[in-house]
Amino acid sequence: MSHCLPRRRRCPAVRFNANWLFGSIATKVKIFSQARLVAESLADYLQRHPDKMGTDTKGKFLTTGDPVKVSQRATQFLKRPLTFQSA
Repeated sequence: MSHCLPRRRRCPAVRFNANWLFGSIATKVKIFSQARLVAESLADYLQRHPDKMGTDTKGKFLTTGDPVKVSQRATQFLKRPLTFQSA
């Protein structure tokens, strides 16, 4: 049993273990960002298939959910108005 209470945040043993763990992960495991992989993959695809690019330079925000609710949440989160359309 640990000498630190679970709710206590400044436990030296827990801090040491966390630092060791994250230090090990950072040097031995490559962390992938799904957003970056998707963006890079799309950019690569569009370079190989410029006919799929389209002519609309403004772009659209599409959702399979409720566009009003998604627009409200996105606007709230990003602090700027965004309007989604149904996909």
